[in-house]
Amino acid sequence: MTPQITRLYAHVFPVFWPYLWLQLRWIFKRQDAELRTLLISVTKWGHVHIVYAGDSWRAYRKPKAIRASWDNPVWESHISPNLAGVFREESETLLAPNPSAPNADILPCAAGEVDAKRTEGGMAPADTS
Repeated sequence: MTPQITRLYAHVFPVFWPYLWLQLRWIFKRQDAELRTLLISVTKWGHVHIVYAGDSWRAYRKPKAIRASWDNPVWESHISPNLAGVFREESETLLAPNPSAPNADILPCAAGEVDAKRTEGGMAPADTS
């Protein structure tokens, strides 16, 4: 007797064990014939109720792919694989030392001037002299 069945017999009154044995025999034969798992409940009087019948293992189908596989041309892109290098090249050409650049006030390095007072803390300190 397996531990799972032992728990069922412990739940049922001993007078109704023969009836439980017949019920379990019928349940196990049904499981073997249908190749399904059954979730059962047992009353104290040995009556077995099938709570849930699982799917047959033959019913399993591999799910269809939702996305295309990674080697599919759908995933190809025209973006350069070295995106950091492209960005660095463009930023060097845009931020060339040009005092008339539109970002000269925001980025002092774009105007060609780098002042220690302006780079450490944002705005230049007020002159109190």
